[in-house]
Amino acid sequence: MARGNRGTFGPAVTVPQGTGWAEPTERSTTMRRRPETRRWPDRAAGRPRVVVEYEDDAVAYSIKKVLEAEGYDAAVCPGPRDLPAGHCPLAAGHECELATGADVVVNGLDLALGANRAVLHALHERVPGLPVVVEVPLQRREHHADALEGASELRFPMTRETLVRAVRDALTPG
Repeated sequence: MARGNRGTFGPAVTVPQGTGWAEPTERSTTMRRRPETRRWPDRAAGRPRVVVEYEDDAVAYSIKKVLEAEGYDAAVCPGPRDLPAGHCPLAAGHECELATGADVVVNGLDLALGANRAVLHALHERVPGLPVVVEVPLQRREHHADALEGASELRFPMTRETLVRAVRDALTPG
């Protein structure tokens, strides 16, 4: 049986059983995949590196595909809930090769969860100067102002154009 859903960029994915994807949990109907390797491949000439932090794999991999088509190297981090230790290595005081090797982070984690806010704080503290773009609904902007401090905002729902512009702007000095 195939499963799929409709994401920000249209039909997200159709996932046949037996492909390494997990079934939806009781708590969520989001299809989850094991986190990809936490290392960057060798840097392609002139391609900026973007970490895409989203809990929803369909959205994360759609964003990754868009960014790669626009000339970026992109890697996905599912956020602390799906990491093996259940927390962000940076927030736990450890190293994260994805973050330290990135040129920009695009974060769409649910800021209502403390562990996800801790990811943003850890990025700012442990990787100073790393541009972070956060997708946030307008109505939650003020509620999470402390977590958004120092980050660029990407209004929810994003489009391909607003995503690419936000990443490009984050990489442009001044």
